[in-house]
Amino acid sequence: MDDKVVWASGAGGTYVRTTDGGITWIAGQVNGADSLEFRDVYAVDDRTAWLLSAGLGDRSRIYKTIDGGRRWLLQFTNQDPKGFYDCFGFWDARRGLVVGDAVQGQLPILTTTDGGSSWSRVPPERVPPASPGEGAFAASGTCLITVGEQDAWIGTAAGSRRGCW
Repeated sequence: MDDKVVWASGAGGTYVRTTDGGITWIAGQVNGADSLEFRDVYAVDDRTAWLLSAGLGDRSRIYKTIDGGRRWLLQFTNQDPKGFYDCFGFWDARRGLVVGDAVQGQLPILTTTDGGSSWSRVPPERVPPASPGEGAFAASGTCLITVGEQDAWIGTAAGSRRGCW
């Protein structure tokens, strides 16, 4: 991505984007998302980006734009009323993952290989069991980082085990 392109997300279903290194900014609001808090954004260029809203149940959602924010497509809505998704990351424009706070002793992790058109849960037996109350930090999108072609680091807290895995 060009280092002059920056996207940021916010409350009230809002986002901002610059394509000139911050000299000018274009603000927008995702249609129908005015009650959501976008806590994470990931962009591959000035036209293609994803937004993650954090919240309980169906307030955790993922939207994608391919036209610089003119239109946003809802790609994922959390169906678990106890679930709360915190952050996401991508290795490229097709492969990514999203992580949420622990539900019934498991940290839910979803992956995509098709640019977010579909999301699949990583089988719970492939994820270390969560400590009581364990979760990620949903305020900044910094609880997950993708590295190289396939590695990812997830930072958690609030449980008895703290740190990254």
